[in-house]
Amino acid sequence: MPSGLKITNRANNVMFDSTWTAGVEYQDDLFDDEDFQDETTSNTPSDDDSDGDEDPYDPMDANELADILQEQNHRDPLPPVLNTTTTDTEDQEQTPTIKQEPESDTEFDVQSIASHVSDRVKEESNRMPNASSFESEYEDSDRDDVSLHADPNLPTSPNLRRTARVRVPNPRYQNLHATMPSQIQEYTTITLYPLAHTIVHLNYACAHMDAKQTLSFLQTYSLKKGLQKFGKKGKDTTYKEMKQLHDRVVFKPIRVDQMTRQERRRAMESLIFLIEKRDGRIKARTCANGSTQRAYISKEEATSPTASTEAILITGAIEAKQECDVITLDIPNAFVQTSVPQIGEKIIMKIRGALVDILCEICPEIYEDHIVQEGNQRVLYVQMLKALYGMMVASILYYKKFRHDIESIGFVINPYDICVANRIVNGSQQTVTWHVDDVKSSHKDPGVNEEFYCWCQKMYGDDDIGQVKVVRGKKHDYLAMMLDYSSNGKLRVDMKYYIDQMIIDFEYKLEGTVTQPWTEKLMRIDKTAKNLDNKRSKVFHTFVMKMMFLSKRGRPDINPAIAFLSSRVKEPNEGDWSKLLRVLNFLKTTRNDILTLEADESQTITWFVDAAFAIHHHMKSQTGA
Repeated sequence: MPSGLKITNRANNVMFDSTWTAGVEYQDDLFDDEDFQDETTSNTPSDDDSDGDEDPYDPMDANELADILQEQNHRDPLPPVLNTTTTDTEDQEQTPTIKQEPESDTEFDVQSIASHVSDRVKEESNRMPNASSFESEYEDSDRDDVSLHADPNLPTSPNLRRTARVRVPNPRYQNLHATMPSQIQEYTTITLYPLAHTIVHLNYACAHMDAKQTLSFLQTYSLKKGLQKFGKKGKDTTYKEMKQLHDRVVFKPIRVDQMTRQERRRAMESLIFLIEKRDGRIKARTCANGSTQRAYISKEEATSPTASTEAILITGAIEAKQECDVITLDIPNAFVQTSVPQIGEKIIMKIRGALVDILCEICPEIYEDHIVQEGNQRVLYVQMLKALYGMMVASILYYKKFRHDIESIGFVINPYDICVANRIVNGSQQTVTWHVDDVKSSHKDPGVNEEFYCWCQKMYGDDDIGQVKVVRGKKHDYLAMMLDYSSNGKLRVDMKYYIDQMIIDFEYKLEGTVTQPWTEKLMRIDKTAKNLDNKRSKVFHTFVMKMMFLSKRGRPDINPAIAFLSSRVKEPNEGDWSKLLRVLNFLKTTRNDILTLEADESQTITWFVDAAFAIHHHMKSQTGA
C-alpha cells in the first residue's frame, strides 16, 4: 500500500489513508511497497497521457489537510485508546477490521472527505473505549485483523510515569530495621554460642520453678510498668541502682553548648529494666541503647574476643593430667568498672523522665543546672566515663582492661588464644582462661589460686558493687559445662542436665530406643517429602541449634548429624524431621554417656580430619574433624 495522505490521532493510530479512496494523488517516490502497481506506474498508456491536457483540478496539499484535522483534534481531543499494540488475543478481540473499498474513477472533493473523516472521528471518540462497537460498524472479513502500531519515536506522555518515591522508615526506629542484605545474618558458630548460652542459663535457672514463678522470673518490666507493678519496692530499687552509678562515677553531666551537633545527634538513650528475682527481691539493671552506635562503629572495633571452647577443653585435660587445683571466678559488674577513653569524640547518653528526678534527688547540686527541657520532658545529657551494658564498645574495653591488669602481675598471653594467659609461679605454670567476666584459674598449689582470688577481689569487688564469687573443688559449672576433675588424670564434661532439659522442652513424643544417631540415608534429601508446617519448622530450627551447642561441648558424637541438619533449617521436610527425632531419641537413650578427656606425656595435640567426596545432592563434599 503506498504511503500517501494519512490521518492519525494523537496516539499516531491511522484513522484514514488517502490511498483507500480513488482520486487522491500521491508521490511516487514515497512508495514503500515495491510490488504495488498503479495506473500511473503501468507501462500501458492511459487516457491522461494521450490527452496531454492539464487537469484543471487543483488538489489540496496534504499538509493543509493535516493542519485542519490537527486543529479539529485540539478542539475535540481523542482519548488515547486506539493504541492496539497488545497481546495476540487482545488484538483479535479489540482491533477494528477495516474493509478497503475498490478504487473508482469517480472524483471526490477533498473538503468533503475531510469533513466526512472529522465526523467519523467524533463518532469514534464518543464510542470509545467500547471496542465491540467496531464490529458493528465495519463488515466482517475473513482476513487477519490489521494491527495499528504507534510510532516508537513518539515521546511518552509526561502524565504517565512510575513513581520514584521511596518508602523511608521512621527515623526513630531506623536502627531496628534490617534494610540491607548485609544487616541480615544467619546463625553461625560465632553468634550461636551466646544465644545457646542464654537459653541454657534460663532453662537451668527455671528448672525447679512452677509456671507462675517462671513467668515472674523471665518477665522484664520497663521503668514505668515496673513502678506501677512493684510500687515503693520498685522505686527504692531504681534509686539504689542510680546511686550506685553515681557513686561509681560512671558518667558526668554535660551542658548542651559543650557538645558538637554530631555528639548530640549520636547520643544514646538510657534504659532501665526491673525484674523480680526468685526470692522475691526486685532487681534493676541500667543499660544504654547502643544501637545508634552501629552507624559509625564497625563490628571489628566492637567485637570482644572470648576463650574458644577448644581452649577450655584442652587446658582442662592438661589440668586433669597434672592434677592441678582449679577455681572459677565471677567478676561482678565488670563493665561498670571499665573506664572509657576520653580521647576524640565524646560518648554521650541521654537520660530523661523519672531517672532525671532520681538523680536530682541524689545530688541536686551536680545535676540540676544541666537539665534541659525537650518537649514535655526533662532531659539530662551525660558524658560516659565508664562502660555500661548496651554500649557496643563495652565488652572490648573490659577485655583490654582485664588483659592489662593480669599482664601487670606477670601473665603472658598465649599466642594461640588471646583469652588464655600463663605465668610461672613456684616453678609450676599457672593458667588463666576467661570468657568476659567468667574466669578459670589452675595451679598445682592451691595457695597460688587463693592469692589470685584475693587479687581479683581487691581489684574488682567491694561491698557496693558486689563480691567476686569463687567456686573451689573438683566440680565446676563453667560456661554451661559441668567440668568434673574427680577421676585422677581425667576430665569429664558432663551435660546430662542439658539433655534432660532439652527432652522436657521438646513437646513431641519420643518413642523407642535408638543406638545410632543416624543411618546411611543421613546425607540424602527426599525431594518428594512434604515440607514442615510453620510450627514444626520453628521447633526444628530451635532444637538443631540446641544440639549444635551440645555437640561442640559434651557430645561430639552427634556432630555429623548436626552438621547436615543445620543445613536444612531453611526448608525442612518430613524426612529431616525424622532424622531430628532419631538424634533426640539417641540422646535420650545415651543420656549417661559423658565425654571423658585424657592427656598423655607426649604434649602433642593430634587432630583427625576426614572428608567424604561428592555425597550431597549438589555434588558437594562433607568434611569432619
